[in-house]
Amino acid sequence: MEKEKNKFGIKDHYKISLKDTVALIYAFLKQKPLHEIARNEAIGGTISKDFFDKNKIIDYIGTMGWFCRNSQNENFPKFFLAFETGNYNPSNVPRVPQSDHLNFPHHTFVYESKYEDTEAGIYSMLNCLQYKWLSDGQIPKKEVKSYLKNKPRDIRGKKYNRYRCNFFENSATVLNDIDEFLKNDEIEAIRYFFGYDDSDLDHYNSNRIRVILMGVDKEGKNILPVDTVKETYSLLQNSWPPPPPKIQTIE
Repeated sequence: MEKEKNKFGIKDHYKISLKDTVALIYAFLKQKPLHEIARNEAIGGTISKDFFDKNKIIDYIGTMGWFCRNSQNENFPKFFLAFETGNYNPSNVPRVPQSDHLNFPHHTFVYESKYEDTEAGIYSMLNCLQYKWLSDGQIPKKEVKSYLKNKPRDIRGKKYNRYRCNFFENSATVLNDIDEFLKNDEIEAIRYFFGYDDSDLDHYNSNRIRVILMGVDKEGKNILPVDTVKETYSLLQNSWPPPPPKIQTIE
């Protein structure tokens, strides 16, 4: 079991291979409620790379992404991440954003019907996807808060994600995986994909949607690894937030 827990490298860094990226997205598709979201709402989106660059933002520690599900307002995507910079305290995970306004992707994309529900279909999507990033949108905190409660549920009626957010840390006190990721001069923007972690029983029971980051070039294509060295260009959202402290009530 210990070997399985290290399957996606979630203990010590964000880096994952293209193979593991596909495995996470495939696990997302195998969950029936998430499959419906992937086909009809979103499997991912594209956001500015500057939002993850600590050299571009004063007092930057990391980037928080909030899971938003919108069923009514046509001004925003149906299922997306709203981003803000900030800090993360594992003993007191925030329930709502701290910023008055957050960034969101103007363009999200679904897992189109032309792709099969197979790992081969996912490889095909990653190779064929091409949407140029134009700019991020701005969304008020109040609007984000209204979407945080609409968590999808699994076939047992259990909510996905014990928290409403995920956090990419990028400070001097931790590994510099994101810094290394951004050193690739080809990257014009960052594309995120939703995955699901069923790599072992503990992670399956925690019902976590994972977030995978991938570079996007100036043509809007994914920057995919061509060998084992460049496989660091795919990043997995590490196990943040962890399981909540027992003293904390999770909605």
